[in-house]
Amino acid sequence: MLKQGCARCIDARCTALWHSKNVKFLHGFSHQPHILDAVREEAAKARARGRHVVVMHDGSHFKDDVLNDLILYEEFATPG
Repeated sequence: MLKQGCARCIDARCTALWHSKNVKFLHGFSHQPHILDAVREEAAKARARGRHVVVMHDGSHFKDDVLNDLILYEEFATPG
């Protein structure tokens, strides 16, 4: 059973959206080469299908880390 934050909370992994073909979950550090390669590959596949790419980041909140991740991930997100 997955842990829940409170009695009213639903773990995101228990939703249909989490298991959607449009959502890809990657586990690792955002700066790791294998994570960046996986994001690059998924973004390229989505763009080839004419899809928009949104990158959601749940990582460090330290200024230097966030700035570095914005620089690293800017190329993946489509404008708009």
